[in-house]
Amino acid sequence: MLRSRARFRDELLAIIDLAYQAAEEPDDWRRFLERLADAVGGRAVALLFHDLRGHASIGADARNDPEAARLYIEHFCRIDPRALSPRAPLLATPGRPVSDEMLVPYGDVVGTEYHHDFGLRFGIARLMTLAFSRPGGAFSGISVMRAHEDRPFGRDELRFLGAAAPHAARALRLHQLGANARHDRLAALDALERVPAAVLLVTADGRVVHANGAAVALMNAGDGLRLDRGHLRAETPQTTGALRCLCRACAGTTKGEGTGGGGWLLLPRASGDRPLQALVSPMRTTSLVAVADSVAALVYVVDPAHDRPPDRTCLAAYYGFSAAEAQVAVLLAMGRSTKEIADELRYTEQTAAWYCKQVLSKAGCRSRAAYVREVARTLPSLVCLERP
Repeated sequence: MLRSRARFRDELLAIIDLAYQAAEEPDDWRRFLERLADAVGGRAVALLFHDLRGHASIGADARNDPEAARLYIEHFCRIDPRALSPRAPLLATPGRPVSDEMLVPYGDVVGTEYHHDFGLRFGIARLMTLAFSRPGGAFSGISVMRAHEDRPFGRDELRFLGAAAPHAARALRLHQLGANARHDRLAALDALERVPAAVLLVTADGRVVHANGAAVALMNAGDGLRLDRGHLRAETPQTTGALRCLCRACAGTTKGEGTGGGGWLLLPRASGDRPLQALVSPMRTTSLVAVADSVAALVYVVDPAHDRPPDRTCLAAYYGFSAAEAQVAVLLAMGRSTKEIADELRYTEQTAAWYCKQVLSKAGCRSRAAYVREVARTLPSLVCLERP
């Protein structure tokens, strides 16, 4: 089956290719496992974790009876003579293919409950295995199984598994990193949707890579900022040029190759309403940059006609305010007087004044004006934890 050098090479290259495909597309793990089983004459194959003390889990498998997988996890992993063999911790070292005979003589397995009630029943009495890693002394790797009537796994199959497994282990690691990156990216994009201001991720030339809901609505209105063939365009060529200039200045900083800090820009509106306020900033948050390598800058756009109070829950988490202090903090950030705060919250002016003092102290501000500036330039002014 694998004795031909050309056959060995061709099968190995095909399996390696499938492994790295599976790193990007989880559904391809079954194809990888099936191709591996075919290459070495296995009846079933599984990506397995076993703590070598009686607990196991199966990450993915192919041609394995689902009932076998369930019963192994629930019971037979606790009496598996190979996994519990004293030789297992010594032989199951990362990257080393091991046959069942190396762990326990097959004749000693034949008389066990494991063999009669599990191995024979599901046609997976013989195996070879290879550890990808040994977390905490446990086994994490791949096992290929054959039936009792099949011949034992030999040198060729062990050599093939040893050649293929490092790529499978690397692909699994890439898959894990990719899954974490996708999770971080989705979490980051979800966070942008919670920001009431318009937020756009743009390239150095102003092409929009991602826009949150508020930004889409703003651009659809077409009053001060819009999309032109995928690029940001303001009302006048001069303003458009200034906006894109700020984006270009941020590109080097985003890549770690420059010091441009972006800047503020007023965007005039054809309607005659107050100009939009735009802040262009370098993009240094990895989980957001992961949306696309070409992202150069974050563009925040605020419509001054929309009065949005900062989020109370976010203020409390950011500055450590109590629930009562957070209520006062929101009103204080909106420029309300002590009397207005007292009236709205039904406090005495003395109580409201005391809470205001607590808020300023925790925010590290000496005056109300400093506090308003502090909140306006930090996260709580932008993040809204509750969706409309």
